[in-house]
Amino acid sequence: MITWEDSEADWFKVLWSYESKIEVFGADHTWGIWREDGTANDPKNTIPTDNDPKHTAKKTKAWFKREKI
Repeated sequence: MITWEDSEADWFKVLWSYESKIEVFGADHTWGIWREDGTANDPKNTIPTDNDPKHTAKKTKAWFKREKI
């Protein structure tokens, strides 16, 4: 678990996302996950987080596949 007192080098190891949640007061009960360098975006390490129709439409899925996303 990384804390505010940790070194700058430790903070550079943190993977930030647009969905980061930081609690100012108290614990937010989330888990930190450390992965080997270069493996954070491997498909086996990512999961979809929503079923929004624009992400599940057949044409969108075909585009994702065609663009290798």
